[in-house]
Amino acid sequence: MTMNRFTLKLNLDYANEDAIGRVELPLFTDSNVNIKIDGTIVARLNISNEEFNPRHIMFIPIPLRSHTYVVEKQ
Repeated sequence: MTMNRFTLKLNLDYANEDAIGRVELPLFTDSNVNIKIDGTIVARLNISNEEFNPRHIMFIPIPLRSHTYVVEKQ
């Protein structure tokens, strides 16, 4: 994780076709963040300084395939 960005490359090329899953992404406290999947913004969040160890939980889109998740501090 860099100071302003967290990137997760998830390789699901060999996942069972019946599998389901979720991703838990770390967030930056006291900031606005954009969450992207494969370059497309899917969420914009405002994280307060009072939140302890903030996370954003997302279900992985079906059908399962490889994705790149990015959390960017604005």
